[in-house]
Amino acid sequence: MIDSSARGFAAALAIVAGTFALPSPTLLAAEGGTPENSNAPVRAHWSPKKINFTYQGITATYSCDGLLDDVRAVLRQLGASKLKVRASGCTSRLGGPDPFPGVTGTFLVLEPGDAASGADASPAVTARWQRVKVNVGEDPRDAAGRCELVEQIKRYILPLFAARNIAFQSNCFPHDVVIGGASLEADVLQAERPETAASNAQ
Repeated sequence: MIDSSARGFAAALAIVAGTFALPSPTLLAAEGGTPENSNAPVRAHWSPKKINFTYQGITATYSCDGLLDDVRAVLRQLGASKLKVRASGCTSRLGGPDPFPGVTGTFLVLEPGDAASGADASPAVTARWQRVKVNVGEDPRDAAGRCELVEQIKRYILPLFAARNIAFQSNCFPHDVVIGGASLEADVLQAERPETAASNAQ
């Protein structure tokens, strides 16, 4: 088993059962239809979301802090704002791996169109579809141990976002670590920066 906390993941990866291997042919799933122009600005609004995610893995185990760090990083990559997330399901002492660590909390995501009318309706903002490759490791070996996490991000976390043109491939095997075993890419809405808007207006 792998302790994928920030401190112990790299060292523990070396003792995982099985060996590193090149990925075998995988199934590529493309969702959302044909790619659209990702450069055109669109009107969007901030929408509140809740997360109640519990990680369940066989090959890699997580400490509560390790999982929280990775999930928080992924949420930011996908464009989430005003994150208020915390670890849940923590039973181990001294930051060790937990059997069912989780992440709960709230954040905001951009959705296309104007918000429904009402006192809590957020003002429209200018956003653009941006291609994002979900990154859960600092290097290929580091990311390989998080193969199961990528699968669960695609299943449970990505649906919280307005995503299109999803490209997902998985080649995870229990108790084995395969470099390039899983990858996830998608177009997500991200707010246009003021300097970008000014440059496009010239």
